[in-house]
Amino acid sequence: MKNGDIVARAYMWPELISGIVIDRHEEQVNIDPESAESFSCSQATLTIAWADGSISHELDIEIEYFEYIIDDQKRLREQHVGVLHRLTRQVAES
Repeated sequence: MKNGDIVARAYMWPELISGIVIDRHEEQVNIDPESAESFSCSQATLTIAWADGSISHELDIEIEYFEYIIDDQKRLREQHVGVLHRLTRQVAES
């Protein structure tokens, strides 16, 4: 993700709120540096300006593109409508 991308939280939150990435900071993090199996990996922290006026710092794994979340919600809604139609038919036929 880069500055200017429209995003939302990938984890449960009381509301679906869009935000815009306003800063990205990446650093190398040492995992278990005391161990013989030590390794390092890149970790990106994003600063997000949310539509509700708040600003937060999130790990890149905590954020998803807003478009992906909306597409998932549409797909799930269509699945639920299909299930409701089938149940309604089954009840009507009984």
